[in-house]
Amino acid sequence: MRSIILTRQKEILISELFDALQRLASENTRIVKAPYTICQSTVCKEAGRHRSSIKNTPVFRDIRAAIACYVALIAENHQKPKADSDQVAQLRKKNERLKTELSSSEETLDAAVQMIFDLNRALIRVEDDYRSMITHMAAVRATNDLVDRALRMSGFDRLFDVETSAME
Repeated sequence: MRSIILTRQKEILISELFDALQRLASENTRIVKAPYTICQSTVCKEAGRHRSSIKNTPVFRDIRAAIACYVALIAENHQKPKADSDQVAQLRKKNERLKTELSSSEETLDAAVQMIFDLNRALIRVEDDYRSMITHMAAVRATNDLVDRALRMSGFDRLFDVETSAME
């Protein structure tokens, strides 16, 4: 009968230890205050037992295995954020580099837009000058035509023919 009572007490102890591990894992503790690491002594403390209540016997094999699995899981999860933090750091560096390139590109684009604006103004001036020159040339041609007609009508064109034949 004594072995049955001890076994029942150990079942209750193991049940309390599993409940404590579950509370520690869900961060809903009753006794242990954060921050804490999950280990055998922390589980015992959360269960309200002495820190060495988990013995190295086959009876406690399951709770020791559960604690070891949870510790391994926590360790794996803590390694991922480090990798993620390295990736975040790399992405931040890349982001800063891209911001610098964008700023440089914006400055280049602004300079190109200013150059296009200046070239457009220069082209407008050249077009205005070209129109003015064409208008001026048309006026000169019209004046030349008038002068030529006036000279022909007054007979001066014969003078030029005489002088040209005398020179020959």
